[in-house]
Amino acid sequence: MVGKILKNPITILIAVILGILFGFYEKNIALSWGIIGDVYLNLFQMTVIPILVTSIVASLAMLMKDANARSHITKILLAFMLMLMATAVFGTLAGVLSRPGKDLGEQTTAVLDQIIKTSSDNSKDEIALYDPSSDTSTSKSSLVDFFANIVPSNIFKSFSNGSILQLVFFSIIFGVAIGFLSESSSLRLINGVVSLKESFQKLINWTMYGLPIGLVFLMGKQIAQVGVEILLAMVKFIVVFYAVGLAAMLVCTIIIWIRSGIKNPFTVLKKVMDPIIICFATRNSFASLPSSVTALKNLGLNENTVDLVFPLGVTILRFGNIMYFALAACFVAQIYDAALSLPAMLLIVVGSLLAGTATAGASGLLTLPMISLILDPLGLPVESILVVFMAIDSLIDPMRTLLIVYINIATTAIVASRETEEERNAKTKMRLAANRGDEILLEQASDSSASELPDFSADIQAVKVQSQAAYSAVMDNSPDFEDTSSILLDNDVNRAQTIASAGTPAYQSKVAAITPPSRAARKENLTTGLPGGIKIKIRDALVLINTVLLILTATVIIRINSHGTQDSVYSVSTKLVTEILKSVDTKIQAYYTPADQAIHNISFHYWNEDRFHFKYNNEAALDYFMELLQTHKEFAMVYFGDTNGNLIMGRRMPDGTLTRRYITRTEDSVITKYIHENKAFNASFPTTEESLESGYDPRTRGWYKKAVAQKKAVWTNVYIFATDNMPGFSCAAPIYSNDGELEGVACIDIGIRDLSLYLGGISTTENSRLFIYDQDNQIIAKPLKAEDPLDVLLNVYPGADGSNSYSMKKVTDEADPIIAEAFKKSAGRVNTEGIYSFDLNGNNYFCKIDSMPLDQDLSFNVGMIVPDNDIMGIVYKNNRTVLIISLIVIIVAIIISILMSSLISKPMKILSTEMNDIKELDIDDGAVNINSGIKEIDNMVDSFLGMKQGLVNFKKYVPSDLVTQLVKNSQSAEIGGKKQILTLLFSDIENFTGISEKTKPEELINRLYDYFSIFAHTITGNRGTIDKYIGDSIMAFWGAPVEMDVKQHATLACRAALTCQMQGFNLSNQWIREGKPKFRTRFGIHTGEVVVGNMGSDERINYTVLGDNVNLASRLEGINKYYGTEIIISANTHDLVKDDFEFRMLDKITVKGKTQPLFIYELLAEKGKLNQNLLKIYSAYERGLKFYFDGDWDNCIKYMSAVRHHVNDKAAQVILERAENFKVNPPEEWSGVYAFDRK
Repeated sequence: MVGKILKNPITILIAVILGILFGFYEKNIALSWGIIGDVYLNLFQMTVIPILVTSIVASLAMLMKDANARSHITKILLAFMLMLMATAVFGTLAGVLSRPGKDLGEQTTAVLDQIIKTSSDNSKDEIALYDPSSDTSTSKSSLVDFFANIVPSNIFKSFSNGSILQLVFFSIIFGVAIGFLSESSSLRLINGVVSLKESFQKLINWTMYGLPIGLVFLMGKQIAQVGVEILLAMVKFIVVFYAVGLAAMLVCTIIIWIRSGIKNPFTVLKKVMDPIIICFATRNSFASLPSSVTALKNLGLNENTVDLVFPLGVTILRFGNIMYFALAACFVAQIYDAALSLPAMLLIVVGSLLAGTATAGASGLLTLPMISLILDPLGLPVESILVVFMAIDSLIDPMRTLLIVYINIATTAIVASRETEEERNAKTKMRLAANRGDEILLEQASDSSASELPDFSADIQAVKVQSQAAYSAVMDNSPDFEDTSSILLDNDVNRAQTIASAGTPAYQSKVAAITPPSRAARKENLTTGLPGGIKIKIRDALVLINTVLLILTATVIIRINSHGTQDSVYSVSTKLVTEILKSVDTKIQAYYTPADQAIHNISFHYWNEDRFHFKYNNEAALDYFMELLQTHKEFAMVYFGDTNGNLIMGRRMPDGTLTRRYITRTEDSVITKYIHENKAFNASFPTTEESLESGYDPRTRGWYKKAVAQKKAVWTNVYIFATDNMPGFSCAAPIYSNDGELEGVACIDIGIRDLSLYLGGISTTENSRLFIYDQDNQIIAKPLKAEDPLDVLLNVYPGADGSNSYSMKKVTDEADPIIAEAFKKSAGRVNTEGIYSFDLNGNNYFCKIDSMPLDQDLSFNVGMIVPDNDIMGIVYKNNRTVLIISLIVIIVAIIISILMSSLISKPMKILSTEMNDIKELDIDDGAVNINSGIKEIDNMVDSFLGMKQGLVNFKKYVPSDLVTQLVKNSQSAEIGGKKQILTLLFSDIENFTGISEKTKPEELINRLYDYFSIFAHTITGNRGTIDKYIGDSIMAFWGAPVEMDVKQHATLACRAALTCQMQGFNLSNQWIREGKPKFRTRFGIHTGEVVVGNMGSDERINYTVLGDNVNLASRLEGINKYYGTEIIISANTHDLVKDDFEFRMLDKITVKGKTQPLFIYELLAEKGKLNQNLLKIYSAYERGLKFYFDGDWDNCIKYMSAVRHHVNDKAAQVILERAENFKVNPPEEWSGVYAFDRK
């Protein structure tokens, strides 16, 4: 139901409208999220090329089998030529009559004129964006290149690059070649191609479920990319093009309606609505290929013709481009007032045909330069006008693409014949016959229909393909018919009986001889057990199960409740912390911004002759400095030092009063003078005179030097002020004369002790910690009270004379371990939205740090730490309450469970006694008589009786554990097997012969016992089946007798190999400690089709696997010794599990007895569990291997040598030696394949 709604044309149309509105009103979001639409479009395009190739190949091959093939091809070519010419003429006449380039209005003409003039100055740059020299689809000579490049040099490269034209050329000649093969050779090949096409059509059907979502984002991005100005200027051309396109579609709809024979034209329109919407919205003609083919078949047109004509047409018949080029040429001619005479119109018709044909394989903007094929002969400019069409291309492209698809639908309708209901029924009859392998019925169907269906031979041929394939499944590759009995599949039995019923008596007897008896429906068996072989009574088990379930339920409830509450508290806490940090940021800004403004004002007053003009009046300067100090309480000092070493300063004293300070540098001394508002400071700060060497010189200070060096206002890092031993930072700016000579430097000191007082006044949780540090990781603020000592914030160093010196504390200072740990854990988490957590001394803390850059020279980081108990204390209390209630409920439930379990335990005890006999395979024919009145127990009795009957047959199997495993799947003890895809594993101990020669037999047997026991438990624990032990080797497989998904059993096999590798390593280490030689195990893993089943004689039967893929797995195990590896897997297995494990590609090889090359990989570890350094090394190995495959010996040697430099890797040494040899002795034909000539 949901699928039908998603695929409904109305739903798709709504999605298109929503996308248009989305792109118009939310342009930025539409552009950002347009990637979703692009990804969805890629999903469509992923299956387009396979469908295109398979459709053309299969249809052409079957067409060539038709006796009337020549007439069909002639009909197709004539229809193509007719529709191409009609489209070119229609577009040219529409352009001449509609006059899109005339009567545009003065404003529109002015806009176009400006755009064209601007683009003409940069036309080379504009065209260069599309690089016509390197892209044949965009150059002026690309018509020649079109024909030159249509033949692919490498068909696989064409597949990889998506070269549509080359693939179509290949498909045509390949389909024709298949058609000329003999009947027996071509049938199965055609059938395989048809199956491939149907598989990809199934993929595209799945993709259609996401079409509405993809269209919203595709249309949104498309609308958002169009500029308004040029859109308005070209609106007439756009409207004309859409009107002409709709007119052409109307004509095509009439053609389709007539050819389909459907009475209601609206029914026709409804059937073709899906491809219309898809190609219009995606702007990709190939994206609509599956839906277009389906629509044509739903119209009753011949399926084989549709499969050939439409994919071929949509590739080479670019009707939309032809019509667009014709209209565009008319538009350009009209805006340049060029006369459109009859010769000019003929030139446009021919030119648009050539230009449109040459764009096959290209799309969108890449097709635009082709218009030069029309404009150059007309003498009209190309480059200058091209930018106009580029700007509107995203709006033109939907209709252009729609015309390509829709006119091709009409062309296909002209070529394809209409099928009647009788013809369709006859086809259905033949397909059913083919599916059953009924050759006689098939021939009768084809013969009986030959007279009634004159053009039906191609369809009959298609059915013969399926018939031959069905027949070959039983008869091929068997010199004696009886030999097929061992591989006849269960689902082939009815087919064989059907074939036999239509054949000769001898044929029937042979089929009957190989048809096994029918089997009862399989019942699902469940094997359970407790670790360590622990046995408990069923009553105890039921009580235990109920108790466990209750505990699990209670745990889940508690966890959900706890997590829900924690998430809520966490969310609120995060918001609280964020708001607190924002308030601190605001406070810091209040320190920074006024100083930045004030320092520039000082420079202004230095030159401006107002009441604060102080170039020649120090008191005026100090008056202004005092005013700044009174206005801004965070300013500690404001001062100016000139180039002679003199300084004037306004300073805030500890009691808040202000002081003027004068430093005058004479020829032989430095005089410091103070004028205090509070005279009490006269004794502490008297006038002094010092030598030039010891006296204060502003020119030597960091703030002075930095401002002079950078020649602009600068900020210093936080430091300890020498005047009051308090932390702060300075803002300094140089002042220059009119001649550019330095006059001096003005500076403002900002004390930040108030920041610590501010942090101390913020109300947080009881044990929260706020802190601020700078880019040098110095703590500049922590919560502080007015009465707190300075050592809370600073490092204090007492001097010998009783004075103290100070330094800034570091955020990494272990004296405050909580802040130090928070900083250590903050890497990569600064400025993130959420808070992060860390543990310290068994306590959990939450933290958030925000960075606040104030200037390129100054930035602060503000952090807040909250203990877990401050946030989650109430949550933990609630959890304890819920836990107590849950325990009470569990105790009551256990009592009830004990009473109920007694009703079940008695009948189960009888059944248990019978099962003890099964344990010893002591089975009799007596029935168990148990009537418990409980339905589930009675069902168990029935299952038990069925198992007993099965074991009577399987007592022939030895050992009994394999019998038990096969009983689970109700397999009968009869000779036979079936083809199935399994994952196979071979293991072998390296140098076992050498080890056995040096080890006593008894000890060797004991060691093998330990070794095999560990590996066997690991393999079976990963749901594998051990086939046999071959000396020191193990052969195992996954996927039978218990069937499972292919990817699942490949994953389990790889996981088992890695576990065995680790366990073998541990076991070997133990033996080494005991003075015994170690076992190094090699593994080979491969996934492929084998024959699995019961093999042997009437006395002894073995459940095993046979086939070439078994041999390949064994070969892979042996190849390990060549590369020095332990686990090698095939490409088949790698492709299934590559997302779950870490690998490296080893080589491309052929094993002995095989010619088909295959890639092999080394299994390294589970995903994410391999050391990153090793990953880098193995990545370098794979890059070197790629150069090896490409024959680039120098680069291969370079990378393999680098790998060998870091690790002792034998595989790298092997490739390195090969590359060095090939560099000296290059191979004549290099395919990258290394052939092994020994096992």
